[in-house]
Amino acid sequence: QECQRLGLCRFRPIIDGRENSYYEWLYAGRLDLTGQYGAAQRGTQCLRRLSYGYDETRLALRLDLDTDRLSCLSGWTIELWLSRDRRILIAPAGSAAVQARLMPGEAAVPCALGSILEMAVPLEQLGLEAGQPLQLAIVLRRNGDAVERHPDHGSFELPVAGLDLTERTWSA
Repeated sequence: QECQRLGLCRFRPIIDGRENSYYEWLYAGRLDLTGQYGAAQRGTQCLRRLSYGYDETRLALRLDLDTDRLSCLSGWTIELWLSRDRRILIAPAGSAAVQARLMPGEAAVPCALGSILEMAVPLEQLGLEAGQPLQLAIVLRRNGDAVERHPDHGSFELPVAGLDLTERTWSA
C-alpha cells in the first residue's frame, strides 16, 4: 500500500512506551538505523529503528532501541533535529520516566520510554505545510558528547501528511 510505504497512513498509537499490539505501528513509515554501521559496530549500537506516521493533528515517532545499553549510558540525552531549527530534547526525568521538550520554547511533547521510546508532536508546532518534507536527524549523547548520529551526515527527509491526507492516500 502506497501510504504505508511513505509513512502517510493515518494512525493514532498510544504513547506509553510499550508494544501494545502488532497493529499499533503497522502503517508507520520505517527507517532502519543499523544500515550505516558495520557488523562489528552494531553490537554497541543503541538506536535501531525509527518509525513515524501521522494523524490529523500530530506526528507520532517511535524509536526502537537497546534499553539495557541506554540505561548504562550515564547522562544520556536523545536529540531529534528537525526542519526550521527545531529540535526535540529527550532526557531522563526521574526513575524510569523521560521528558521531551520541543525547542525553541520548551513546549512539552508527550513521550514515554519502556521497551520502546514513543512521542507525539503536534503538527502545528513543526511549522510545516502539507506536502513539505520534514528534515530529521537523531543524536544520542552521553554527558553531552555524541555517541551515535543518524544519518552520519545531513538528515533524513520524511514526507509530511496534512489535512489532505485522505485524498492523497485513498484508492479504490
